Amino acid sequence: MIMKKIFLLAISLVFSVLLAGQALTVFAIGQTTDPIVIKNALRGNEYQRTMIIINTEKTDSQINFVASGEIGKWAEFYKLNDFQSPVSEATMRPGEALSVSVLFKVPSDTPNGEYEGFISAIKKANSVEEIKESSATVSQKIDRKVTIEVNDNEIILFKVSIIPKTYDLEEGEMLNIRLIYDNRGNTSISPQVQIKIKKDGQTVHNSIYPYPENLPLVKPGGIYEIPVIEIPTSKFERGEYLAELNFSIDEEKIVEKNFSFSIGNIVNKDNNNALSNFILRIGGGNTSLGLFFASGFLLLLSVFLIARMRKRV
Repeated sequence: MIMKKIFLLAISLVFSVLLAGQALTVFAIGQTTDPIVIKNALRGNEYQRTMIIINTEKTDSQINFVASGEIGKWAEFYKLNDFQSPVSEATMRPGEALSVSVLFKVPSDTPNGEYEGFISAIKKANSVEEIKESSATVSQKIDRKVTIEVNDNEIILFKVSIIPKTYDLEEGEMLNIRLIYDNRGNTSISPQVQIKIKKDGQTVHNSIYPYPENLPLVKPGGIYEIPVIEIPTSKFERGEYLAELNFSIDEEKIVEKNFSFSIGNIVNKDNNNALSNFILRIGGGNTSLGLFFASGFLLLLSVFLIARMRKRV
Protein backbone atom coordinates (compact mmCIF):
# COMPACT_ATOMS: atom_id res chain seq x y z
CA MET A 1 0.00 0.00 0.00
CA ILE A 2 2.84 2.34 0.95
CA MET A 3 4.68 1.51 -2.28
CA LYS A 4 1.53 2.30 -4.26
CA LYS A 5 1.23 5.71 -2.60
CA ILE A 6 4.91 6.46 -3.27
CA PHE A 7 4.43 5.45 -6.92
CA LEU A 8 1.37 7.70 -7.30
CA LEU A 9 3.19 10.59 -5.62
CA ALA A 10 6.14 10.15 -7.98
CA ILE A 11 3.84 10.15 -11.01
CA SER A 12 2.14 13.32 -9.72
CA LEU A 13 5.49 15.06 -9.29
CA VAL A 14 6.57 14.12 -12.81
CA PHE A 15 3.34 15.52 -14.29
CA SER A 16 3.70 18.67 -12.19
CA VAL A 17 7.22 19.27 -13.51
CA LEU A 18 6.10 18.66 -17.09
CA LEU A 19 3.16 21.03 -16.74
CA ALA A 20 5.36 23.67 -15.12
CA GLY A 21 7.83 23.41 -17.99
CA GLN A 22 5.00 23.69 -20.50
CA ALA A 23 3.63 26.77 -18.75
CA LEU A 24 7.02 28.46 -19.01
CA THR A 25 7.15 27.80 -22.73
CA VAL A 26 3.54 28.62 -23.57
CA PHE A 27 2.80 31.55 -21.32
CA ALA A 28 6.09 33.50 -21.44
CA ILE A 29 5.70 35.03 -24.92
CA GLY A 30 3.32 34.48 -27.79
CA GLN A 31 3.38 35.16 -31.52
CA THR A 32 0.81 34.81 -34.27
CA THR A 33 2.02 31.59 -35.86
CA ASP A 34 -0.15 31.24 -38.98
CA PRO A 35 2.26 30.58 -41.88
CA ILE A 36 3.31 33.43 -44.15
CA VAL A 37 2.92 32.42 -47.80
CA ILE A 38 4.01 34.83 -50.54
CA LYS A 39 3.15 33.57 -54.00
CA ASN A 40 4.31 34.96 -57.35
CA ALA A 41 7.13 36.95 -55.76
CA LEU A 42 9.23 38.89 -58.24
CA ARG A 43 13.01 38.89 -57.89
CA GLY A 44 14.33 42.27 -56.81
CA ASN A 45 11.04 43.20 -55.09
CA GLU A 46 10.14 43.76 -51.44
CA TYR A 47 7.21 42.20 -49.58
CA GLN A 48 5.75 43.47 -46.33
CA ARG A 49 4.14 41.45 -43.55
CA THR A 50 3.35 42.09 -39.87
CA MET A 51 4.67 40.15 -36.89
CA ILE A 52 2.66 40.35 -33.62
CA ILE A 53 4.29 39.38 -30.31
CA ILE A 54 2.62 39.25 -26.88
CA ASN A 55 4.42 39.27 -23.52
CA THR A 56 2.35 37.25 -21.04
CA GLU A 57 5.08 37.36 -18.38
CA LYS A 58 4.52 39.32 -15.16
CA THR A 59 7.86 41.10 -15.71
CA ASP A 60 9.55 42.98 -18.55
CA SER A 61 10.88 40.72 -21.30
CA GLN A 62 13.70 41.28 -23.77
CA ILE A 63 12.67 39.92 -27.19
CA ASN A 64 14.94 39.34 -30.17
CA PHE A 65 13.71 39.11 -33.77
CA VAL A 66 15.53 36.72 -36.10
CA ALA A 67 15.02 35.01 -39.46
CA SER A 68 16.42 31.64 -40.47
CA GLY A 69 16.39 29.11 -43.28
CA GLU A 70 16.53 29.87 -47.00
CA ILE A 71 14.86 33.26 -46.45
CA GLY A 72 17.07 34.10 -43.44
CA LYS A 73 19.03 36.82 -45.26
CA TRP A 74 15.95 38.21 -47.01
CA ALA A 75 14.10 39.39 -43.89
CA GLU A 76 14.54 42.72 -42.13
CA PHE A 77 12.59 43.94 -39.09
CA TYR A 78 11.29 47.48 -38.61
CA LYS A 79 9.04 49.51 -36.35
CA LEU A 80 5.48 49.14 -37.60
CA ASN A 81 5.18 50.81 -41.04
CA ASP A 82 8.36 52.82 -40.39
CA PHE A 83 10.99 51.53 -42.81
CA GLN A 84 13.53 54.11 -41.67
CA SER A 85 13.74 52.51 -38.21
CA PRO A 86 15.15 48.95 -38.26
CA VAL A 87 14.87 46.91 -35.06
CA SER A 88 16.44 43.65 -33.92
CA GLU A 89 15.10 43.54 -30.36
CA ALA A 90 12.59 45.18 -28.04
CA THR A 91 11.82 45.38 -24.34
CA MET A 92 8.17 44.51 -23.70
CA ARG A 93 6.17 45.35 -20.60
CA PRO A 94 3.97 42.72 -18.90
CA GLY A 95 0.88 42.07 -21.02
CA GLU A 96 2.13 44.25 -23.88
CA ALA A 97 1.39 43.38 -27.51
CA LEU A 98 3.90 44.57 -30.09
CA SER A 99 3.51 44.76 -33.88
CA VAL A 100 6.65 44.74 -36.04
CA SER A 101 6.90 45.14 -39.80
CA VAL A 102 8.89 42.43 -41.59
CA LEU A 103 10.28 43.27 -45.02
CA PHE A 104 11.30 40.39 -47.26
CA LYS A 105 13.72 41.51 -50.00
CA VAL A 106 14.04 38.94 -52.78
CA PRO A 107 17.54 39.14 -54.33
CA SER A 108 17.59 40.07 -58.02
CA ASP A 109 19.56 36.93 -58.93
CA THR A 110 17.19 34.46 -57.23
CA PRO A 111 16.21 31.53 -59.50
CA ASN A 112 12.55 30.61 -59.85
CA GLY A 113 11.46 28.25 -57.09
CA GLU A 114 10.04 27.91 -53.58
CA TYR A 115 12.05 29.10 -50.58
CA GLU A 116 11.28 28.36 -46.93
CA GLY A 117 12.40 29.51 -43.51
CA PHE A 118 11.18 31.06 -40.27
CA ILE A 119 10.83 34.41 -38.55
CA SER A 120 11.16 33.98 -34.79
CA ALA A 121 10.62 35.80 -31.50
CA ILE A 122 13.20 34.78 -28.88
CA LYS A 123 12.94 35.73 -25.22
CA LYS A 124 16.23 36.41 -23.49
CA ALA A 125 16.86 35.27 -19.89
CA ASN A 126 16.65 38.27 -17.57
CA SER A 127 19.34 37.21 -15.11
CA VAL A 128 21.91 34.56 -14.20
CA GLU A 129 19.51 33.24 -11.58
CA GLU A 130 16.79 32.85 -14.21
CA ILE A 131 19.16 30.90 -16.44
CA LYS A 132 20.05 28.57 -13.58
CA GLU A 133 16.42 28.22 -12.57
CA SER A 134 15.18 26.80 -15.87
CA SER A 135 16.80 25.97 -19.18
CA ALA A 136 13.34 26.34 -20.76
CA THR A 137 13.49 30.08 -20.05
CA VAL A 138 16.69 30.44 -22.07
CA SER A 139 15.25 28.68 -25.11
CA GLN A 140 11.86 30.39 -25.31
CA LYS A 141 11.51 30.75 -29.06
CA ILE A 142 8.38 30.88 -31.19
CA ASP A 143 8.74 30.31 -34.93
CA ARG A 144 6.50 31.41 -37.76
CA LYS A 145 6.98 29.53 -41.00
CA VAL A 146 7.61 31.52 -44.19
CA THR A 147 7.27 30.25 -47.76
CA ILE A 148 8.15 32.50 -50.70
CA GLU A 149 7.46 31.36 -54.25
CA VAL A 150 9.59 33.25 -56.79
CA ASN A 151 8.63 33.52 -60.47
CA ASP A 152 8.35 36.04 -63.31
CA ASN A 153 4.59 36.75 -63.23
CA GLU A 154 3.81 40.39 -62.37
CA ILE A 155 0.46 40.82 -60.63
CA ILE A 156 -1.04 44.27 -59.99
CA LEU A 157 -3.89 43.96 -57.53
CA PHE A 158 -4.98 46.40 -54.84
CA LYS A 159 -8.00 47.62 -52.94
CA VAL A 160 -8.83 51.16 -51.86
CA SER A 161 -10.76 52.41 -48.84
CA ILE A 162 -12.44 55.76 -49.59
CA ILE A 163 -13.38 57.75 -46.50
CA PRO A 164 -14.96 61.20 -46.94
CA LYS A 165 -14.84 63.42 -43.86
CA THR A 166 -18.61 63.88 -44.22
CA TYR A 167 -21.29 63.01 -46.75
CA ASP A 168 -23.27 66.18 -46.04
CA LEU A 169 -21.37 69.44 -46.55
CA GLU A 170 -22.26 72.99 -45.74
CA GLU A 171 -22.14 75.47 -48.62
CA GLY A 172 -18.51 76.32 -49.38
CA GLU A 173 -17.15 73.53 -47.17
CA MET A 174 -14.12 71.66 -48.52
CA LEU A 175 -14.70 68.06 -49.64
CA ASN A 176 -12.01 66.05 -47.82
CA ILE A 177 -11.34 62.47 -48.97
CA ARG A 178 -9.03 59.95 -47.27
CA LEU A 179 -7.56 57.18 -49.44
CA ILE A 180 -6.05 54.01 -47.94
CA TYR A 181 -4.35 51.59 -50.34
CA ASP A 182 -4.16 47.84 -49.63
CA ASN A 183 -1.62 46.25 -51.99
CA ARG A 184 -2.52 42.60 -52.67
CA GLY A 185 -0.34 42.14 -55.73
CA ASN A 186 3.34 41.24 -56.01
CA THR A 187 4.88 44.56 -57.07
CA SER A 188 5.11 47.98 -55.40
CA ILE A 189 2.51 50.47 -56.59
CA SER A 190 1.86 54.23 -56.79
CA PRO A 191 -1.69 54.63 -58.12
CA GLN A 192 -3.04 57.90 -59.46
CA VAL A 193 -6.71 58.76 -59.06
CA GLN A 194 -9.05 60.64 -61.35
CA ILE A 195 -11.97 62.23 -59.51
CA LYS A 196 -15.09 63.29 -61.38
CA ILE A 197 -17.93 65.02 -59.55
CA LYS A 198 -21.33 65.10 -61.21
CA LYS A 199 -24.64 66.83 -60.50
CA ASP A 200 -27.72 65.67 -62.38
CA GLY A 201 -25.46 63.76 -64.78
CA GLN A 202 -23.35 66.82 -65.63
CA THR A 203 -19.64 66.88 -64.71
CA VAL A 204 -18.79 69.88 -62.49
CA HIS A 205 -15.28 68.77 -61.47
CA ASN A 206 -12.70 66.56 -63.19
CA SER A 207 -9.12 66.34 -61.93
CA ILE A 208 -6.28 63.81 -61.80
CA TYR A 209 -4.32 63.45 -58.56
CA PRO A 210 -0.94 61.68 -59.01
CA TYR A 211 0.54 59.58 -56.23
CA PRO A 212 2.66 61.97 -54.08
CA GLU A 213 6.30 61.83 -55.26
CA ASN A 214 7.71 62.33 -51.74
CA LEU A 215 5.98 59.25 -50.34
CA PRO A 216 7.20 55.64 -50.39
CA LEU A 217 5.49 53.25 -52.78
CA VAL A 218 2.91 50.87 -51.36
CA LYS A 219 4.79 47.58 -50.98
CA PRO A 220 3.18 44.19 -51.69
CA GLY A 221 1.23 43.19 -48.60
CA GLY A 222 1.36 46.74 -47.28
CA ILE A 223 -1.43 49.14 -46.29
CA TYR A 224 -0.71 52.84 -46.72
CA GLU A 225 -2.75 56.04 -46.39
CA ILE A 226 -1.78 59.08 -48.47
CA PRO A 227 -2.48 62.68 -47.39
CA VAL A 228 -6.09 63.87 -47.55
CA ILE A 229 -7.30 65.09 -50.95
CA GLU A 230 -9.12 68.42 -50.63
CA ILE A 231 -11.59 69.59 -53.29
CA PRO A 232 -13.05 73.13 -53.10
CA THR A 233 -16.84 73.31 -53.42
CA SER A 234 -17.35 77.08 -53.26
CA LYS A 235 -18.67 77.12 -56.85
CA PHE A 236 -20.98 74.14 -56.33
CA GLU A 237 -24.73 74.70 -55.98
CA ARG A 238 -26.84 73.19 -53.25
CA GLY A 239 -28.02 69.67 -53.94
CA GLU A 240 -26.99 66.05 -54.45
CA TYR A 241 -23.67 65.05 -56.07
CA LEU A 242 -21.97 61.87 -57.24
CA ALA A 243 -18.19 61.43 -56.95
CA GLU A 244 -16.62 58.91 -59.35
CA LEU A 245 -13.06 57.77 -58.56
CA ASN A 246 -10.93 55.84 -61.07
CA PHE A 247 -7.59 54.46 -59.87
CA SER A 248 -4.95 53.59 -62.47
CA ILE A 249 -1.34 52.46 -62.79
CA ASP A 250 0.59 53.28 -65.98
CA GLU A 251 -2.67 54.62 -67.49
CA GLU A 252 -4.44 51.29 -66.97
CA LYS A 253 -7.60 51.51 -64.86
CA ILE A 254 -7.51 49.03 -61.99
CA VAL A 255 -10.20 50.12 -59.50
CA GLU A 256 -13.39 52.16 -59.92
CA LYS A 257 -15.48 53.41 -57.01
CA ASN A 258 -18.04 56.12 -56.29
CA PHE A 259 -19.99 57.73 -53.47
CA SER A 260 -22.75 60.30 -53.15
CA PHE A 261 -22.75 63.45 -51.04
CA SER A 262 -24.84 66.57 -50.65
CA ILE A 263 -24.19 70.28 -50.20
CA GLY A 264 -26.37 72.69 -48.24
CA ASN A 265 -28.73 70.15 -46.69
CA ILE A 266 -27.57 70.75 -43.10
CA VAL A 267 -29.89 72.77 -40.84
CA ASN A 268 -27.66 72.66 -37.76
CA LYS A 269 -24.39 70.85 -38.28
CA ASP A 270 -23.54 70.38 -34.61
CA ASN A 271 -26.88 68.81 -33.74
CA ASN A 272 -27.85 67.07 -36.94
CA ASN A 273 -24.63 65.92 -38.59
CA ALA A 274 -24.87 62.38 -37.21
CA LEU A 275 -28.54 62.09 -38.18
CA SER A 276 -27.87 63.51 -41.64
CA ASN A 277 -25.05 61.05 -42.26
CA PHE A 278 -27.21 58.17 -41.04
CA ILE A 279 -30.06 59.13 -43.37
CA LEU A 280 -27.59 59.55 -46.25
CA ARG A 281 -26.05 56.12 -45.62
CA ILE A 282 -29.31 54.17 -45.47
CA GLY A 283 -30.32 55.87 -48.68
CA GLY A 284 -27.14 54.74 -50.43
CA GLY A 285 -25.88 58.32 -50.60
CA ASN A 286 -29.27 59.80 -51.56
CA THR A 287 -30.84 61.98 -48.85
CA SER A 288 -34.37 61.78 -50.27
CA LEU A 289 -34.22 57.99 -50.48
CA GLY A 290 -32.79 57.84 -46.95
CA LEU A 291 -35.68 59.94 -45.63
CA PHE A 292 -38.13 57.66 -47.45
CA PHE A 293 -36.67 54.53 -45.82
CA ALA A 294 -36.49 56.18 -42.38
CA SER A 295 -40.11 57.38 -42.62
CA GLY A 296 -41.28 53.94 -43.73
CA PHE A 297 -39.50 52.30 -40.80
CA LEU A 298 -41.04 54.75 -38.30
CA LEU A 299 -44.50 54.16 -39.82
CA LEU A 300 -44.17 50.38 -39.49
CA LEU A 301 -42.90 50.76 -35.93
CA SER A 302 -45.88 52.96 -35.02
CA VAL A 303 -48.35 50.44 -36.49
CA PHE A 304 -46.68 47.61 -34.58
CA LEU A 305 -46.79 49.50 -31.25
CA ILE A 306 -50.44 50.52 -31.71
CA ALA A 307 -51.40 46.93 -32.52
CA ARG A 308 -49.66 45.66 -29.36
CA MET A 309 -51.39 48.29 -27.20
CA ARG A 310 -54.82 47.30 -28.58
CA LYS A 311 -54.08 43.63 -27.97
CA ARG A 312 -53.33 44.29 -24.32
CA VAL A 313 -56.58 46.26 -23.87
